[in-house]
Amino acid sequence: MIDENMCEFKDMIFHTSGLILRKFPRLGWQAIPQTNNNGCGYNQIRVEGKLRQRHRLIVAAFNPAFDIDNTDLVVDHIDGDTSVLFDVCQKRLKSRRLFI
Repeated sequence: MIDENMCEFKDMIFHTSGLILRKFPRLGWQAIPQTNNNGCGYNQIRVEGKLRQRHRLIVAAFNPAFDIDNTDLVVDHIDGDTSVLFDVCQKRLKSRRLFI
């Protein structure tokens, strides 16, 4: 089920397109909808008892060096276009800001 555009992290499967799959006991693997569920335009997903922002989970899944709990590390779109999901496998850390 996993190909070169996917990785497993925190019992979920992440795709470079932004798709996140989670395995449910009765339903099996299900896509987590990308919806604004925090009132500010972000999608939050509960992982290990904590609400995590989708974009930070995606970066952490593909970049093991990324400390998801370090709020000083900001995940940002290098071109400012937030409508495009990108390949998070080719990221660079610059000035404590991770541009994607």
